[in-house]
Amino acid sequence: MSLTKRLASKTVELTHDWKLFCSGVESPKFAQVGVGILVSPQLANRVDEWIPLRIKVCMLKLKLLRRSLCLIQVYGPHASAPYLEFEQLVSDALLMVKTNKSTILQVEFNAYLGNDAGE
Repeated sequence: MSLTKRLASKTVELTHDWKLFCSGVESPKFAQVGVGILVSPQLANRVDEWIPLRIKVCMLKLKLLRRSLCLIQVYGPHASAPYLEFEQLVSDALLMVKTNKSTILQVEFNAYLGNDAGE
């Protein structure tokens, strides 16, 4: 999930045994957009490791039958100013994955056309 607004990084048990692994902030005073990964009941028992790296970057490692799978969810910045920090976060997350693991990088880039002047 590209956008979540949850307090703290945690696992939330949902109805019908679905699980939401989400990153968040510690205080509602500073609520920001976080990210999350929604896991079906069939895969919930295969979660090997949950790593909320930052508010807008999280990683979920799954043990499947014959291989491991790493899901990385990232939410990109709204403005170009923090883009270098964003690139570094994505790079750091990818470096944490062993080269023999299958990896899915899910990114919300906040891409849009035009500018703030109304074009």
